[in-house]
Amino acid sequence: MKKINIKAQVKELQLMADNVTNMSYNDPEQKVEDEKFWMKLEELNKEAIATGQLVGRHVSFAVADGAAHYIVVKVGKVFTQVEQLPIYDNWHYNGVYQGKIQTGIIKHRLNSDEAMKKLFSSID
Repeated sequence: MKKINIKAQVKELQLMADNVTNMSYNDPEQKVEDEKFWMKLEELNKEAIATGQLVGRHVSFAVADGAAHYIVVKVGKVFTQVEQLPIYDNWHYNGVYQGKIQTGIIKHRLNSDEAMKKLFSSID
């Protein structure tokens, strides 16, 4: 099984997120950079799914009027280490403490996301 070099990719995504967040919403380049960020994030997520790993998966949690975005970087039996992606309002999820969250919460969230994608992909 191919292992994902997660540290470099997370750092790159965090820098891209910072860049997008710090740009003016009226700047035409903001939309371009925003799309690059989401494409890169989806690429990493798909790579993780293809290798059957949780490491590299994107997970988000609804917070207030936005979402807190994270990348899974290390999976343990009880806790999973995540890195936050500081995009837009830079929300934090209360279930994450010092970069860790219960592994069961991550698995449940990812399973829920997959179920929703399947449900809504069948509607055309």
